[in-house]
Amino acid sequence: MASAPTQGSKLATYALGYRKGTTDTYDRRTAENSARFLVGHLEPHMRILDIGCGPGSISCGLAELVPQGSVLGIDVSPTVLELAKSTAASKDLQNISFQIGNVLEGLPFPDHSFDVVFTHQCLVHLSDPVKAIREMKRLCRVGGIVASREGDTHIWYPKSDVLEGFIELAGETMRRAGVHEPAAGRHLHVWARQAGFKSDEIEKSVSGTCSASPAKRERFRVFVHDQLGEKGMMRAGALRMGKTKEELDEILKAIDDWAQNEDGWVSMMCGEVICRNT
Repeated sequence: MASAPTQGSKLATYALGYRKGTTDTYDRRTAENSARFLVGHLEPHMRILDIGCGPGSISCGLAELVPQGSVLGIDVSPTVLELAKSTAASKDLQNISFQIGNVLEGLPFPDHSFDVVFTHQCLVHLSDPVKAIREMKRLCRVGGIVASREGDTHIWYPKSDVLEGFIELAGETMRRAGVHEPAAGRHLHVWARQAGFKSDEIEKSVSGTCSASPAKRERFRVFVHDQLGEKGMMRAGALRMGKTKEELDEILKAIDDWAQNEDGWVSMMCGEVICRNT
């Protein structure tokens, strides 16, 4: 998780905000469910940089997988980094640390400082993802790995034009906040090549998320209300775009109805890349 940028290279306020319903969604991510494509490449001694680490749930899982190595989580938000530090402390992890950093401004580490440089749902929030991957490549040792997993298409059951409209609205809100491409997953391999990796150095894969249980549907419902409720950041952006309160309330009713439907289901396709820094 990283903050969304203004035009240019500097990050501003994260387009989705840091309200509890939003950060709780990210805190459910783990190395097992969100970095499985990377886990098989890890060795116990590796030094990992997690850029846009958010509340640190994935970072902590990675730290457990490199007990003789280390994990450094970077994010632009001091608030969310306090959550990450608390999570690490609760797990008594000694090989993990966190600090503020902005990948688009350059990170204060020498070339080739890490064995693995990783992002999860970070590049999607940036104005210049190619610049970010170029910085990731700089920080990765020769023979190391640059890895990223980013979301893309959502699929709803029951099919809902209103809820599909919510995803489109979210993407347009992010673009107006300065994001380069909300449907980031399908672009990862192209961005990596533009950042300097050769095609045969890029391993491409895809995975997905699924919210279908009552608990997961409820978390998704709370997330949407967090965004489009009275104090939601996305609501403010949507109103500036010309959406009416009635249109936003229609989305809130649709997500409530979906969450109550025992057959309700939503998935998100995620693109993944493993880039070998040869």
